[in-house]
Amino acid sequence: MTGEPRVSNFFHRLLWASLLLVAFYFSGCVVFHFCEREKELETYRENKRLLERLTDLYEFEHCEDPAFKDLSFCKGQRAFGNSLLDYFNENGLWTEDQGQWTSCGCIFFLTHLATTIGYGNSHPHTPQGQLSTIFFAFAGIPVMGYALVQVARLNFWLTRLFLAKCFSFHVNTVRRQGHVLACLLVLFLFGGAFVYMLLEDWTYLESLYFCFATLSTVGFGGYLPSSPVSKAFSVFYMISGLGVCALNISVLTGMVAEGHDVFEACWSEKVGGCAASCVERSQGEPI
Repeated sequence: MTGEPRVSNFFHRLLWASLLLVAFYFSGCVVFHFCEREKELETYRENKRLLERLTDLYEFEHCEDPAFKDLSFCKGQRAFGNSLLDYFNENGLWTEDQGQWTSCGCIFFLTHLATTIGYGNSHPHTPQGQLSTIFFAFAGIPVMGYALVQVARLNFWLTRLFLAKCFSFHVNTVRRQGHVLACLLVLFLFGGAFVYMLLEDWTYLESLYFCFATLSTVGFGGYLPSSPVSKAFSVFYMISGLGVCALNISVLTGMVAEGHDVFEACWSEKVGGCAASCVERSQGEPI
């Protein structure tokens, strides 16, 4: 019976964290959709007009005629047009709607804002959006931090329950807890990379690189999820995995601190021994 209040209290904290996140996401979606969506659509229209103007500079209007379409110039013209479009897309000059500030896009932005990952390619462009970012960062970072702790505890508790029920493996020592946390981190890294390889046009190495940049909160921004499904999975991935990664980093930090203490003790012992030996020798030598 002693464990029931603790479990009940844990789920109460998890519910409270969920309610805070819902309020954070709802208000953030309303604000950022209002501040940024129209600017985003206008940017696509400007990029499309720029692409059309560049296309008009080299385009020969009769290349679609049967008499001209097989000429090398016309074939090269089509290839150049495709290359120019690829260049626009690769450098963020999209001409099609990427949905960055739709509801799904806003939730993705709010998640990597509150987790302090901060992908560089996903950011507000309007003054009111930038001002709102400051406010939502101050409000969202503590809320997200609290939620990540509760989700990490949930993941650890479910893993312990699974191991105990299916394999009769009880996580009842500190060493075993460390092993379980390390295995969870490996699962999030390599399993997440496999999922992103399926959702995005990335290699497995690129997906693993993105997962590491996400879980370590480095957030370089060279790769970003593009589809709504991929963005939705990213929100789940960040909330589920960041707490586990933070716990592993905490364990490693403790190991580094312990290593320093051991090194300092050994060094002091050796220095003290050498000093004592020198004193004994000096006292034993005739004057």
